[in-house]
Amino acid sequence: MAVCTLQNPYHGVNAHLNSELQGAGDGDSMWTSFHHHSLIDIANALNDRLSAQYIARAEQSLQVYIDDVPRTRRPRADVGIYESKGLPRLPARLSTSAQVSDHVLVLDLVDEEEGEDRYVPAVVIREVSQKGQSGRVVTWIELLSRANKPGGSNNGVYREKRRQFLHGQTPLIEIDYLHESASLSTRLPVYPHETASHAYHVIVNDPRPQFNQGTLKDYFFDVDQLFPVVPLPLLGEEILPFDMSVAYSETFRRGRWGGSLDYSQPPIRFETYSADDQARISAVMERAQTLGVE
Repeated sequence: MAVCTLQNPYHGVNAHLNSELQGAGDGDSMWTSFHHHSLIDIANALNDRLSAQYIARAEQSLQVYIDDVPRTRRPRADVGIYESKGLPRLPARLSTSAQVSDHVLVLDLVDEEEGEDRYVPAVVIREVSQKGQSGRVVTWIELLSRANKPGGSNNGVYREKRRQFLHGQTPLIEIDYLHESASLSTRLPVYPHETASHAYHVIVNDPRPQFNQGTLKDYFFDVDQLFPVVPLPLLGEEILPFDMSVAYSETFRRGRWGGSLDYSQPPIRFETYSADDQARISAVMERAQTLGVE
């Protein structure tokens, strides 16, 4: 019997959802939605932590084409409402008043461009001038899509854009939840076949002071493990310790992604996970029994 819950029974990335998001067909449209909402929540979480010297915004990404499957053009809704089966209806709640800080940080969304190339958003941290205007880019954050990873149709284009961007000496953060495709960095062991490989990565590329003197640091984690606290480079030597779990939890909760997941069965393409991660998934499935609605 199906077991569903709106709560995330995983301590980190939800493997059941993540496998669905990497599927063909419906998985592509799901990933598009998840990607957009994730970037908004990351920007909001950053703006809650950044000083008034900085502002985080969703802007046009270096990536193109979120999915990797050709499709016919058709009208797309800005917001879709779907039926969630097997879960009780939730009562409507009014928001309560909240305190607002002295410095209001704004999140701007750049609309997806129409045309042959569909661009996706990234999160950009910019410096704020004394007049309150956003200025130069300080840090760039990408949530990688499979089309831009090795084997994807736009991998070559993204690699070239990435190379040119890093030559501009601006830190680039690449969040990689897609365990079914190899990492952009050839230095990392291939999951799940090679030893010391990991399912998920947050890679911090810091090309300062010069491109050939820069550093690459990989903050990795596995199934049912907490997100790492990543030190985001800002201006000079300043860093911002950033807990990715805040944004991910918000995306999972507000998007009600758990409503379509059945924890009585392993995730699709279960064999794409390492033996250790398969064992962790089995443990989570047992844990979900106490949270779920049959």
